[in-house]
Order: sequence, then structure tokens, then C-alpha cells
Amino acid sequence: MLGYEKGELDGAPWSNHTHPDDIAKNQLLTDQLVRGEIETFQLEKRYLHKDGSVVWAHLNASIVGDDVEIPRFRVTMIEDISERKSMQESLLASERRYRSLIEDQPEFICRYKPDGRMVYANSAMAKQHGFYPDDVAEQNIFDFLVESDHGRTIEYIAQLRPEQESARIELQAQIADGSIRWQEWSDRAFFDDRGRILEIQAFGRDVTDRKNAEEMLRKSEGRLAEAQQLAQIGSWELNFKTENSTWSDQMYRLYGVDPGAAPPSTDLFFDRVHPPTTEKKCNGP
Repeated sequence: MLGYEKGELDGAPWSNHTHPDDIAKNQLLTDQLVRGEIETFQLEKRYLHKDGSVVWAHLNASIVGDDVEIPRFRVTMIEDISERKSMQESLLASERRYRSLIEDQPEFICRYKPDGRMVYANSAMAKQHGFYPDDVAEQNIFDFLVESDHGRTIEYIAQLRPEQESARIELQAQIADGSIRWQEWSDRAFFDDRGRILEIQAFGRDVTDRKNAEEMLRKSEGRLAEAQQLAQIGSWELNFKTENSTWSDQMYRLYGVDPGAAPPSTDLFFDRVHPPTTEKKCNGP
């Protein structure tokens, strides 16, 4: 196990081939064993291979006594666990990389139970809502949502099924500074073997700027439509590359066309123009 030939280690102190960082703990347990304070001990420790590399081992030591319980000799069993330790280290390293990736994300990432109790939140999520990541167990997603969105969120969670395990929703949340922000969430549910939700993993982002821009555009389009109706003026757009046209509502009204009857087009436009005007347009002055 340590790369030595039989007999090379006879008479050598065990500390000679033990990793320096493990000697003190090993010595403490050995002394307690010899003094009879403990009957046995187990220890995961590092040995030094002949080539200088580290060998992880599981050590099980005990004292064997005679009929009157006087210690006669010590029995030690050693199991090489280097491969298991290597796998554990690889797993831990992978988990650290994954956690670093999640924690460095500017988007919100969390996991929560079907009743809203949170089990994990990354730093961005915690900062947005004003709590420490270590206090995540005390948080509930419904504490952050505006009350008017509670019912919709309950229905949203209830719709998640093994056959429809993911969904998307936009909600309003109150953040740490007291302001209300729009958030867009993509959720994926995980189920037990009976199809019940165990946990939901969610990825979110702040979309307040987009929602405000959409609202401003909606109001602007509303004002334009109202102005066109009052002035009896219509407007249209033509994409010369695709030849697709877009008409305003007032344009449809001016030409007496049902918006759902036919898509706007150049032909539809000329069909509604007085014939002499059409001829002049087609043939030139």
C-alpha cells in the first residue's frame, strides 16, 4: 500500500510514514487507547507513500488483553480509501464550481417548497430582497410578492405536473428598499414517485425596465389611435423587403375594412382607392 517491500518498515515508528498534519490526532488517540481510556478508535488519516505521494487510509485500532484484562498487544487494521477520497474530493470540487457559478450569477436563483418556504437563494436573490443567504430557511416567496399576485402564484404552482414540470410567470415583488419591481420567473418542479411536488427550482430576473417601456408604448399607441380617430387620419407602414403592411385601427375604419377580414396589403389599399386616382398612380402624370 505504501510502496515498501516486506520488512522495510519493521521497527520504524508509525509517525515516520504518517502525514505531518495527522500525527497529533493519531498520537492522542493512541495514548488514550494505551492508557485504557478507550477500547478502540477509528480514524481516517493520510500516510506517506515511498514515492512521496499521499495515501488515504481508514485505521481501526484496539487493544487485545489476556484473561485478567491486562493489555498484551495492539491490533490495527488499515484500509486503503484513496480512491473513495479522490472521488469525494472530485465531487466537492464540482460542487464548489457549481456553487461559484450560481453565486456569481446576476439573475435570481432559488429553490422553494410548494407552500413557498425557501430552501436556497443565491446572493443576487438575497440582496434584492434584503436578507442574508444563510437565513434563507426563514424566508417564504409569498412574503416578497404583492398581495394581488398571491392567488395567481398559488394557481401557477398548482398547474405544475410531471407531464408539465416547467412554466414561466411574471410577478410583482416588493424589494428591500420598499419599491415594487417586476420579475420574470422560469420554474421547474421536481416530483416524488407519486407525482407530488418535492421542490421547485426557479430562475428569475428583473424586467421592470421592459415592463415600463411596454406600458409607455401602449399608452403612446393609445394616444396616437385616439388622435387619429379625432382627426380622421389613418396611418400605415410598408416593409419593402417583405412587402408586409401594417395599418392602424383608424386606417381600417377609413377604408371600411374589418381588421380580421383580410391582412393589409398594397392590393387591398388600391382596391379602396377611387379608380381615376389609381390609374394616375399606376400610369404616372
